[in-house]
Amino acid sequence: MGIKAGKKIRFGCHNFLNSQPILIPLLERNGNELEIIQDSPADLALMLRRGELDLSFVPSIEYARNPEYSLVNNISISSLGTVDTVLLICKTKMRDIESVAVDNRSLSSILLLKILFLEKYNRLPLFSYFEPDPEKMLLSNDAALIIGDKSFLVEKSKETNAFDLSNEWFQITGKPFVHALLCVRDQGPIDGNIIKMILSSRDAGLSSLERICDKTAQKAGITKGKCMDYLKNKIKYTFGPAEKEGLQEFFSLAHKHGFIKKNPELKFIST
Repeated sequence: MGIKAGKKIRFGCHNFLNSQPILIPLLERNGNELEIIQDSPADLALMLRRGELDLSFVPSIEYARNPEYSLVNNISISSLGTVDTVLLICKTKMRDIESVAVDNRSLSSILLLKILFLEKYNRLPLFSYFEPDPEKMLLSNDAALIIGDKSFLVEKSKETNAFDLSNEWFQITGKPFVHALLCVRDQGPIDGNIIKMILSSRDAGLSSLERICDKTAQKAGITKGKCMDYLKNKIKYTFGPAEKEGLQEFFSLAHKHGFIKKNPELKFIST
């Protein structure tokens, strides 16, 4: 059964800084069309799986694990090289890590880390799930994976090494990493005006980043300049050929290492 025109759609979006150029204009423009739910990437993925959302940004690996999902084209949250908000903080060199505490809000970044270990060192350390608190995570583990805005607040020291996983991915593939995709639960029709509103909100946000950063930089714990650099230069909001190649490479390696049953084709909603 498709999502019908006129129905109020339950739309999910993670509440990190990288979503704000989409989310802030969308909240301003939304009338009665969308019920907007904000939560962590992992929680949104669970809600979409349970049918509690109709349309949501979810970690990219969720698409590969749910054959009933379809994609909205021309939009993603991606990065090419260093991104600053997917960090592995280590008390040792990466090759020597035996235990990793991972941020329990994450899905794709955890799988990315596993793929990097297998591709680079042909092994996996022990993974444990934690609330995102680097100090506590490192008490009993060699490394801590932190995602989202909390990465900005990580205090780097001479006693720790920091690895940017988006950059690590770029070093081994030369491709973008797609952090989040906009997915629909089924392949039925959706009101094209909803998609147009989301895409135009994204475009409006990207054309007014100064205003977005005025609203969000302090809350994220960074300067306005760093906020501008992050949203303008580190995060990519398109879903073009390069991002699709990066996504398919991610799926291919996930399949190679047994994390997904098959390498899915990209299918897009009709509007």
